[in-house]
Amino acid sequence: MNVMRALICVWILLVSGCVSNLSEDGGPCPCGPGWECCNVDYTCIREGEMCLTEIQNFLLSLQGTWIGTADEAPTASGSKRMEMEIFLQPGGEPSLGGLSGALRFGEDVEPPVVDPDDPGLDIYYENSLLDGYIFDILNPAIVNNRLLIEFKHVSQWVGFCEAQTVLYLTGQDAYSCAPPWPNDCDMDHNCIFENPEGGEVQMKESKINICFLLCICDEYSCTLRENEYSNQRLDLTVDIDNGIMHGIGSVGRIDAVRQ
Repeated sequence: MNVMRALICVWILLVSGCVSNLSEDGGPCPCGPGWECCNVDYTCIREGEMCLTEIQNFLLSLQGTWIGTADEAPTASGSKRMEMEIFLQPGGEPSLGGLSGALRFGEDVEPPVVDPDDPGLDIYYENSLLDGYIFDILNPAIVNNRLLIEFKHVSQWVGFCEAQTVLYLTGQDAYSCAPPWPNDCDMDHNCIFENPEGGEVQMKESKINICFLLCICDEYSCTLRENEYSNQRLDLTVDIDNGIMHGIGSVGRIDAVRQ
């Protein structure tokens, strides 16, 4: 009889809501029916949902497109526009190792198509950022609410170097896409190389710089001197709640808003 009485009392308590100390939707554990306790911060999540750490939630909030300015970005057009897209590997729990992304500077255009054998290559210099070129985000790291990323600015010239077909002997088993002969350049940066064996070659000073500084060649082809140049770094403080990002880096001060 006493057992029956106890069971009836428990049933009355449940029906009457006397178990209101059970939490739901982000409340502290213990949790109500249909909810389970997340052992990271001991709050209630729906059954079947992932139990995420603070960093994992931060990663999820970074996803998407951020558009703003980089006030010292040396773009060919002079535009200070910057666009960053951040992705997380789909499926499973979010992780820093699954973060990838892309950076674009300057005007919102497709990157220029430059004929690698055009001697009139103009306005582009080895440290220019080609408008619209997509740089991969490298080596991401998170420190509190800061996102640290890098990009290889010289990677924009890999296609230019690899496409070169006219090569010049510059030394013993050494070649370049610009000749090593004496030259003279005018105020418009047009240069004329005098071939010691007769004839001349005209070439823009910008192409000469890119060939000698960024491309390494053999008798048949060229490639980019990628490993000889350090990555550019950005240190970004992120206000996730307001969708605002600001920071500093090799492209100056950065301010961006999540779209």
